[in-house]
This record gives sequence, C-alpha cells and structure tokens, in this order.
Amino acid sequence: QMKLLVLGALGGRLDHEFANLNSLYLFRKLRVILLSDESMTFLLPKGHKHEIKINPSVAQKPSVN
Repeated sequence: QMKLLVLGALGGRLDHEFANLNSLYLFRKLRVILLSDESMTFLLPKGHKHEIKINPSVAQKPSVN
C-alpha cells in the first residue's frame, strides 16, 4: 500500500486545513498522514474500534455551586 506523508498540512488557514482533511477521505485508499509541529492526523481503517481512556486522576469533576 502506497504511503504519503504531508508536512505542514495543518496549523495554517482554516480553509486549507479543511481541504487537507477532506483529502484524507478522497484518497482513503492511500495511507495519507498529515503532519505538523503539534499533531499527526490520519484516517483509521474501516471497522477499527478506537477508545479514548481518560485517567481519572486528571479528569475534571464538575463544580458544585
């Protein structure tokens, strides 16, 4: 499978970021990775199950007034 690494694709103009994110979908048969100083963005494979686990010690609890 062909892979494509795109540097500097995020962190600029919002319309350019949306276009680059749309490219992930348009070229989903390729392995496209958008890379910036702060992030790495790519599509997960179809059917992939992904869970985000939050450490309870760092999760904020709602304040009671």
